Order: sequence, then C-alpha cells, then structure tokens
Amino acid sequence: MSDIWYLLRDYERYVYHYTRGATLATHILPTGRLRFSRFEGVNDPRESKEWALSFISGTHLDPDYAALELRLNEALKHTWRIGCFVQDSPDAVMTGRDERGSETLRRAYKRGHSRPRMWAQYAERYSGACLVFDRAKLDASVRSVPTERVYCGAVKYLDPSPVPRLGKSEALTFSLLNADDADLDAAANRHIEQHKDDLFFRKVEDWQHECELRWAAQSRDAGDFYVPVDGSLVGIALGEDFAPGAKTAVAAFGEANPTVSIAFMGWQNGFPQPKPTHWRILAAS
Repeated sequence: MSDIWYLLRDYERYVYHYTRGATLATHILPTGRLRFSRFEGVNDPRESKEWALSFISGTHLDPDYAALELRLNEALKHTWRIGCFVQDSPDAVMTGRDERGSETLRRAYKRGHSRPRMWAQYAERYSGACLVFDRAKLDASVRSVPTERVYCGAVKYLDPSPVPRLGKSEALTFSLLNADDADLDAAANRHIEQHKDDLFFRKVEDWQHECELRWAAQSRDAGDFYVPVDGSLVGIALGEDFAPGAKTAVAAFGEANPTVSIAFMGWQNGFPQPKPTHWRILAAS
C-alpha cells in the first residue's frame, strides 16, 4: 500500500500545500506550476508588514534612516518569494501496532493532509484541495528555476522580543559599521546569509500548529515566481465539498498522470479518512 495516505514510513518524505479548488483547477493543474508568495501575501504580520529596523552606526555617519529602512526592506524582503508547505509530524511514522490498533489510528491526526484547521483556513472550508509533493523532487524543481539564492527549512515558532538588544547584530538590527551607500546591497546579502533563519524561517508561536516547511527564493524579477511541480506532485486530496465543476479538470489531470494518487478527504466523527479514488470516477461524478 502506498504511504501517501496511510502507513507513513518517513516523515520527511512528503510536504503538503493547501489550496482553493478554483486555483487548482484553473491554474496549478493546467500549467503544472505553483506560484510562490510575496512576503506581503503571507498571513503573519511580522512578514507581511514592513520591517521596522534598528541600526548599529558609526559616530561619523549621519544616514537618512527612513530612506535606509525602505531600501533595506526591498533588499531583505521584497526580492524574495516564499513557498509554504506543511510537514508530517515525526509522530505520524508507522512504528508498530498495539493490540487494538488504536495507536495506529491516532497517527492519522499527525499527517500533513489531515489537518482540519488547515482545510478550514486554506482550502475554503473543505471545498478546496491538499496537494502532496515528494519533498526531494520538489526541492530539485525549486532549484531548477533561475534564482540568485534558494533556502529551505522548517519554520521555528518563537515570539519576538519587542525591544532589540542594543549593539547586537540581529535579524532586524542592521550594522552600518562596514557598509556604505555603494556597497549596501552587498552588506544586505551578508546580513541575509548571517540571519536567514530568523528572517525567513521564523513565525510567532500562534502559528506553531501549522508545522510549516518552506522555501525562500530570491528573485529580482518584478513578476510572479512559479515552480514546476508536474514531476514532484504525487497526490491530490479533494475536500468533501470540492466543487463539482472542478472535478473535470482533476479527472483530466489524473488520466494524463496515472502515477498521481487522487483521494477524497473524509471525516467520520472528526476522524480523518482519505479515500483513494480513480479519475474515471471523478469524470463520471
């Protein structure tokens, strides 16, 4: 039996992305591409709002801090695109079965495709879909797109201090000691390399239930940033209330891509139950 829906053996093998039904049917499946978000499009205000930066400055400098803050927000934030995914919990791995099988069943709640709050918030209250990706193949796809830099990592959840530590180099404290106007971009790149974990892979504790893994890709192109997913997509879970009109697009995709497993996500008394189906059944429904 495939471990896409049940009996997981490696919690790092798959990652999951929740989406709207219309987005899946009219954009992702027809193009074979997934759009990464700009920072202003994500939900955490620490990321979507402009960063209020602190500065470490030499006594001989008298910079325009407001202008510097705008320029650094552009360099540190707005040239980057973010791809947000959900991970399986380590507790989801199948390690054995107790006498009644209850431990096996409880592991279902730890799967990335079986998060009811994620279905409610990101998949149109169970009418959207959850896409399942092979993580290693998706990583290769992200890195195949021309970019300046790509980082990947699990998000850490920590409430930030409202007051920066004075004189200390932190993610939102920028040192001007070894930077001048002509070299500001290079200084920003050094700052990113030193603080990438706190800049791109940190959110406040209120989001920790999302168990997020993400890619951050630097692109100075003003247009949208797309990643090909036709080689890494291995499963599509459709919500119980998935739009009937969109099933045709999923069925057509399933016919053309028979290795991609399709399932309906059911909930019996709140217990997640992915129910594998066939593209012919979708086409007839």
